[in-house]
Amino acid sequence: MDRDQTDLGPDTMLASSVKHVDRAVESGIREFMEGTFSGGEQVLGLKGGATDLVFNPKFTGYKETVDLWRERAEVEEARYLAER
Repeated sequence: MDRDQTDLGPDTMLASSVKHVDRAVESGIREFMEGTFSGGEQVLGLKGGATDLVFNPKFTGYKETVDLWRERAEVEEARYLAER
């Protein structure tokens, strides 16, 4: 998704996975302007801030669970990137 979806289910939505396309575009433009843009395929994710898990503050009791999900996702992301 491209945004926090808590408003779609404020009583049921625990967290949203969000793509920060704006950050990816900004990074590409900056690299181009600095002469460091290499083109080709670039994989962006949680570690670089291109995606995120947005937590619904209504469910503060589940924060530890969401943090654990984030940690697991970062580990899986790193494993995926290492295998490429």
